[in-house]
Amino acid sequence: MLLWTLAASLHSYSLSSDRAKEIRRELFQRDLRDLVGRFDADERFVLENNTEAMIPERRALNPLLLPRPYYTGLPSGAGPVLPRQPPRNCFVYLEPTDGASPSESDRFCAYFGESRTPGRYLYLAATFADEEIVPLKVGDSKLLADAIRVQISVRGQTVTWWLALQLPPVANRSDRFELSAFRQVSDVQRDRDRKIEGWAYLQKQAKTARLHVIARLDFREFIDLQSDEDWPPSEWQSTTFSVARQDVSGAANKVRLVEYKTTGRTELSLSGLGTQIFNGYGSIKLRQVQDNETKEWQVPPPAGLQGKLEPGLFGAKMSNGDLLLPAPATTETESIPDTDLLVTVVHPWRLIERGFWQILVYLIILLFGVAFVTGYFSNSLLAPIGHWARYSEQLVALRPDADVALPYSDRNNEVGDLATAINALLKSVREQMARAQAEKEARAEEAQRKREQEIENRIENMKVVGHEIRAPLQVLMALHSDKNDKSHRPIARMLAALPHLLGGDSAVDSVGSRKLEIQVVDLAAFLHAVAQNAEHADISHVEYLGSDDGVHCRADLGALEDALTNVLVNAARHRCPNTPIKMKLLEEVDLVGVEVWNDGDKIAEENLGRIFDFGFSTAEKNDSGGHGIGLFVSRDYLRRMGGAIRVRNHDSGVVFSLMLPRASNLLE
Repeated sequence: MLLWTLAASLHSYSLSSDRAKEIRRELFQRDLRDLVGRFDADERFVLENNTEAMIPERRALNPLLLPRPYYTGLPSGAGPVLPRQPPRNCFVYLEPTDGASPSESDRFCAYFGESRTPGRYLYLAATFADEEIVPLKVGDSKLLADAIRVQISVRGQTVTWWLALQLPPVANRSDRFELSAFRQVSDVQRDRDRKIEGWAYLQKQAKTARLHVIARLDFREFIDLQSDEDWPPSEWQSTTFSVARQDVSGAANKVRLVEYKTTGRTELSLSGLGTQIFNGYGSIKLRQVQDNETKEWQVPPPAGLQGKLEPGLFGAKMSNGDLLLPAPATTETESIPDTDLLVTVVHPWRLIERGFWQILVYLIILLFGVAFVTGYFSNSLLAPIGHWARYSEQLVALRPDADVALPYSDRNNEVGDLATAINALLKSVREQMARAQAEKEARAEEAQRKREQEIENRIENMKVVGHEIRAPLQVLMALHSDKNDKSHRPIARMLAALPHLLGGDSAVDSVGSRKLEIQVVDLAAFLHAVAQNAEHADISHVEYLGSDDGVHCRADLGALEDALTNVLVNAARHRCPNTPIKMKLLEEVDLVGVEVWNDGDKIAEENLGRIFDFGFSTAEKNDSGGHGIGLFVSRDYLRRMGGAIRVRNHDSGVVFSLMLPRASNLLE
């Protein structure tokens, strides 16, 4: 029964495929006739004489060859005389370069006439959507008016003109404008140029208003006046354009320059006209037989339909549920009237509709899969997998002390091999986890022991140092007991720090327990003195930028000196040799402070937020200094005085900012 059903399906497919092929041929014939019948006489001339430009969906703004000039001069009367527009396939839709949505009204056409009898002219035609026209006023040297900028490049020469709209002196109409051409001589100079002439007219419809511009350029601007070369001139197809539009708002004199891309979508391109054929998985070829010479072009599909012609795996492909197989091509050819062009449509596929190939697949699956699914999967795979699922929670935990093993490892088949391999893997992982845990705990205990021993050694060393320097400091204090003595204050600070050394407090507690005496400090005078005396602290070449006095803040003078000294020492340690350290006075509304600049290595971005943490240092372990305490102390003192300290990188080094409250903004 199953085989009989399969044979009946194949026979039904054969009949349906032949009918589908005949229907497809009729559709291609209809679409092909529609394509070749879309052109009028002038459009067929454009297609025949500019074939390569008419094939793709997009092309450059290069000029085309047209059968005649469509240019007429500005009408002298008031009657509704309008010139005939060039063929539609001459125009390219303009697209703004700033990514704005293009208007369907903005388009451009440049062309040469087939004959030079009317003159050696390059003709321009353009249309723009514009509701309000601001014409050029007499004597306006700034060109504050609606205008079109046209840049033309020919044979290595580039010229830019501005075509401004100006009311004509004769006809009293507000919908016609004369073109006044100005040649761009330099960035600031534009000279009137009569090599371009033309005019524009405004057409208003129910919802839109379009400005049509027609102009002609005496092409002798680019070719020799005495040249007798054939027309159009040689290399005419290499002429390139760049177009922009200056739109002026009449109320506010607001000028907006809209620049357009040098390429755009072409009206009546063969690629666009063949959309229906490409949607039917067909391809289009264009052939031209001229003077016993045959040229052939493959018409590319539009951007959104390129996948229609791409072959799939082994030449077959799936589209919308239907299967397309390689087959002898179905070909239809039509000639474009009054031309030597032939359009050929090719369909190289055999279509298998979704219903037929799905039935075929289902039958094959049923024929060859029932026994396999019933026997093998049920007995050999499904039962073991279901049993293994009960072990999933224990396997996910995978604790080193959990002795979990999958069953069926004794089977002599794929299931047994898999269970054996997984059990061996679980055992190996548990052993590795146990070893790693033991090593981790041992390293942690050793590290903790070393830290405790190091802290104990430091405390003992600090006590010894404090005990040894107490007596010399007391002697020095007696020798410098006069408070006006410059050495009195540093010695007193060292004596005050001794109880913390002998008491064994932590460094953080020692810094935090220091009592600060907030007073009014002349920060400018203080910084000036620090810069002068920095040499005595073994910090060379310190420059101060700011006033010498008169900028006051609230601070503890000793704490401020410690904080600034720590920053200067840090800057001196990391600066480049023979470079200065600069201190710059800062003044804000409520704060005053100092910036300390040095030229040297920058601080890594990930360390900028950690540099003030206790014990953190970017210096090498064997480097002198750099214990991670100085900047911590500076930040603590600044915070307790109501200020702050910050750090950032600059182009060639690092800058620290120390800020304190102004004395005048705090209660005495």
